Amino acid sequence: MVHYSRTGHTNALALEVTRRLSAAGLSVDSRQLRPARELGTFRALRCVLGHGTEPCSYDPVDLRGASLVLLGTPVWGRGIAPYVRRFIHETEGLAGMPVVLFTTTANGDQRAAEELRGLVRGRGGRPYAYEAWRINEDGASGLDSTASRIVKAAMELLPRNGNGRGNGNGGPSGSLRQRNGAS
Repeated sequence: MVHYSRTGHTNALALEVTRRLSAAGLSVDSRQLRPARELGTFRALRCVLGHGTEPCSYDPVDLRGASLVLLGTPVWGRGIAPYVRRFIHETEGLAGMPVVLFTTTANGDQRAAEELRGLVRGRGGRPYAYEAWRINEDGASGLDSTASRIVKAAMELLPRNGNGRGNGNGGPSGSLRQRNGAS
């Protein structure tokens, strides 16, 4: 799970998804991107509209052993946060990796969805699902319903045992990184 959050909505959604996946017995390596400097509104919009990137810091992400990536960003001016764009450009190991994308947005998100899919495909990743919490439209209850859709998509992507039945508990046997003790 990698995400950036400026006002806390994307972080709240990422935390809820992480909580639910952990409750299902999966180990989720969650990273929040931290900007080297937070952009003001005008500069942020200029960067988004110009498809720019901005420096951010995060612990290195090792995708070896991961079954999928969950990637979240707020929508700014109908585009994605420049920190997430930079992360996608710099991250190795996306080739062939299924990716569940999610955004938080006040209003529209279609352009951001297309941009995210294109960037992930450009790095060889396989965008599998895209979900958006449209805060003005969905309200607070949108957090729960959007988290449910993200978790459902993630669970569909995780590898199953050879018998197709998952881990014996009706769930996947693969993982974001499976916890010890789960088979």
